[in-house]
Amino acid sequence: MASGEPPPVAGSSTTTAATKATLRKPIVSLAKGKACLECRKRKVKCDAQSPCNGCIRMRKECVYEEEHERIMRLQGTVAKLEQKLKKLLANPEVAAASETTADDGTDPKGKEKSTSPDAHASGPRFPAAEFTFTMPSGVDEDDPPDLSGDWWKLETPPPPIQMHLIKIFFETSRTGYTVHKPRFFKSLNLPPKYRPHPCLLNVIFLIACHHSQDPLLTVHQEVFLGRSRKYLQASLKNRDRLLHFLSASTLLGYYFLKSGRFLEASYQISSAARFAVTCNLHKISSPVWKPPPTVKKRDPFSPSSSTPDLSGGINLSPLLPPPIDAVDVGERINLFWMIVLVDHSASLITGLPTSVDFDNIQTVWPRAIEDYESGAASVDKASVGSLFDKTAEDHAAGLSEMTLLRQTQTKAIVLLERVVKFSNWGKGINAEQLSGPVFTTTFRNMYDAITRHLAATPPLNIVSSPAVTTHHLSPAPDTPKTPHPRADSAGLAFARAPSTAHSESAASSTAGTAVPTAPPRFILVHVYGIVSYIHLYDALCRDQEADTIEMVPGSYQERLEMARRALRDIRALKASGTDFKKHLMMQGFAWGVVARVFAQHVRKLRKEFGTEDPRVQEAIEELADVVNPIRILASVFPILEFQLERLRVYEIPIPGG
Repeated sequence: MASGEPPPVAGSSTTTAATKATLRKPIVSLAKGKACLECRKRKVKCDAQSPCNGCIRMRKECVYEEEHERIMRLQGTVAKLEQKLKKLLANPEVAAASETTADDGTDPKGKEKSTSPDAHASGPRFPAAEFTFTMPSGVDEDDPPDLSGDWWKLETPPPPIQMHLIKIFFETSRTGYTVHKPRFFKSLNLPPKYRPHPCLLNVIFLIACHHSQDPLLTVHQEVFLGRSRKYLQASLKNRDRLLHFLSASTLLGYYFLKSGRFLEASYQISSAARFAVTCNLHKISSPVWKPPPTVKKRDPFSPSSSTPDLSGGINLSPLLPPPIDAVDVGERINLFWMIVLVDHSASLITGLPTSVDFDNIQTVWPRAIEDYESGAASVDKASVGSLFDKTAEDHAAGLSEMTLLRQTQTKAIVLLERVVKFSNWGKGINAEQLSGPVFTTTFRNMYDAITRHLAATPPLNIVSSPAVTTHHLSPAPDTPKTPHPRADSAGLAFARAPSTAHSESAASSTAGTAVPTAPPRFILVHVYGIVSYIHLYDALCRDQEADTIEMVPGSYQERLEMARRALRDIRALKASGTDFKKHLMMQGFAWGVVARVFAQHVRKLRKEFGTEDPRVQEAIEELADVVNPIRILASVFPILEFQLERLRVYEIPIPGG
């Protein structure tokens, strides 16, 4: 057809088949599953635009389901149907009475479940009384999934593998991550934006792969690390489920610590700690949940507004939505203290200061999630300040073992951090200031706080065979043989605190009986208490010019006695048959402080009496008994080898090295 000629008229002899095809209106047909979620829910046609015209007209959020999410949803549906079929074959009556939840967040009757408008910001929302959640259907916990194939190439692993990884995480990690597990597992079945954020899930998968002994999993760590970083960035960029962002950031820092990537760990944890403070997680001064007040929206420039809103439309609301119930409050409290714990661990390893200022913490002590669910947590509103308050009420008698463990461990860390900060300041002042009221008063308060804390901590009950001797613990000739308080020239009273090991009466009364060894975390609490005493005395025993200078008479011997208390516990643990490989990394660092005291003591005795003196050999044996468990732990945590290398500065032979 020549240019400029009119198109042929339909039905004329010049009309070709091709021309007829061009005159017909094209029909857009979407592939199955390509419509947006809202149009699929309403069962109407979708034009596949973003947003589509239907959602624009209905003023609905237009969301398209990714292909891999659709595959995962269909796989989950098949698994549920298979599980229901098994129940029907086994017990038709029970299966018929059971209810399931639709994948799109609706109940079986098609009614949409109500969620908070802030659910997108903080994670899934649940009714306060809905605590009967179960593991997702179609997943057999006792049957390991098939880990062969290219499942790891999917952006989201298949449900059986997800559950396998999550189970490994909760069973093997010592991260301190505390959530209401039934809620967590239930949320895995919710629509995508109400599930745990992908950044949190991928970090959980990452740590599970790291802890797993299965080479089919350990090989995929870099895959999940890359996804974790990608989704962390997306969460922060979109301000999406920031509690999950904080959890994932802290857990990623933990992973870097475990992997020996200490600079990355320090950066990751420091960022998470500062962001937690920005979100005011350090100011949760009460575990009691209160419904948030209802705020009515208003026109910022209406006549009733006394002050116009000049924010320019920028959202200046708090970063985190208010908690929905007491369990939500408890998870936030435990999240903050987990951040403190991992931040403290990073500080021990790197030597860098912690990112959290302990003087500004108002958040109450953590408790087991069950305490928030039952309301038992509402009676305890104590925080950091209670450690140094002699009149503070002690609620330890009514605490569950899990809560007591969590609180005593947290208090031990806070005490140690406060004592180290005070000791470092004390090392920089002169003898006159050491005898002044500021130092002496603070010293006594610190000492009393440590003593009260250890007295409130359950005894270790480490009972070994009667054949265990303590001949290595005989006092030196100048050691005071009475444990009574005594005053020195600086006015400091050195009171001998109760021993953390089992008493002589307890040992004799239980001789020949099997007493279970205390959990490693309770052992950590006692070790940290003794190490806090040692750091306190470090301000009075200064290491200068290849010698230890005693600034206050009697302080050197008191510090040595504290180290021997830790030694008694170590020897009792060894005699009880404990596996030191199962103890915590932080214990190795604490024992390193004890080893440093004995190394200084060996150096002092060698200088005074020569290398062949029996007292020198006895001190070397003491040092060896502390070094040995550190070496065992170093086989699990190689970073502890640096603790032993630091002892070489004292120019003495290191036992076993």
